[in-house]
Amino acid sequence: MPDHPDRKRRRLVAALGLLLGFAVQASADDKALEQGIQGLQSDWALAKYHTPEAEQDAAFAALTRDAEALSAAYPQRAEPLTWQAIIESTHAGVVGGFDALSKVKHARALLEQAERLDANALQGSIYTSLGSLYYQVPGW
Repeated sequence: MPDHPDRKRRRLVAALGLLLGFAVQASADDKALEQGIQGLQSDWALAKYHTPEAEQDAAFAALTRDAEALSAAYPQRAEPLTWQAIIESTHAGVVGGFDALSKVKHARALLEQAERLDANALQGSIYTSLGSLYYQVPGW
C-alpha cells in the first residue's frame, strides 16, 4: 500500500527536526567547548603571570583538574588535550625535579594523542608545544 502524502510529509518534517536538533546540539557543544578553552587559557595566564611563585603549584594543580575535566567531556577533540598538555608542562616547570619529568612525559603523551585527533587544532599549537618540550627536556 503506497504512503499517504501526509504521512510522507510528517516523516520529512520529523527527519528535518531531528537534523536541526543535532545541529543545534553541535552548536551548543562547540560553544561550551570554546568557552571551556577560553577559561583554561585565561586561568593559565593568571596562574603563570599573576600568581605569586609560592602559590603557583596549587594554582596549576587546580587548573590541571579543570583541564582533565574538559578533556573528559570532549574525548574526541584535540583542543582540550592540547591545553591540558600546556598546563601540565607549565606545571612541570613550576615543580621541577623528578616530579617535573613525569609531568613532561604526560604532557608529551597528551600532545601525541591530540595530534592523532586533529594535528591542525589551535592553529598548530600541538607542534609548537611539542617543540618546546623537546627543547626544554634534553635527551628526548
